This record gives sequence, C-alpha cells and structure tokens, in this order.
Amino acid sequence: EHLRICPQEYTCCTTEMEDKLSQQSKLEFENLVEGTSHFVRTTFVSRHKKFDVILSQLLSHHSSSSVSIKGFALKSLNVI
Repeated sequence: EHLRICPQEYTCCTTEMEDKLSQQSKLEFENLVEGTSHFVRTTFVSRHKKFDVILSQLLSHHSSSSVSIKGFALKSLNVI
C-alpha cells in the first residue's frame, strides 16, 4: 500500500487512516487559525467602521465650512 505520511515499512497505518488523520489535522489547524485570528478581524472591522464614520463626517464638515481637515480628523479620533 502506498502511504504518504506513515513509514513505508512495517506499520499498522492504512491509506484510509492517513486520509482521516490528514483531514482531522487540517480541521484542527483551520479551527486554531480561526480562533486565533478572531481578535484581529474584529478589531480591523470595528476600526474600519469608525474610519468610515469619521471620513463621512470629515467630508460633510469640510464641504460646509473651512474647518481644518487635520484638526477635525484628530478631534474625531480623540487625539486632541
């Protein structure tokens, strides 16, 4: 039997066992990556939304007055 992972010599592994172990390993890895990257993804999404709000406000304020773009952006981001 042609095995890809288990040693070719004396082994109790079968192709079916290797396939199942490979699928299980892939699933565990995907779940680990999903769980680990959750914080990064949610942070990015929330900051993206805040950026959209600030940009919309900036554009509406800038078109209606001579407010400094830099000053308005810094105020909106709570930097000043």
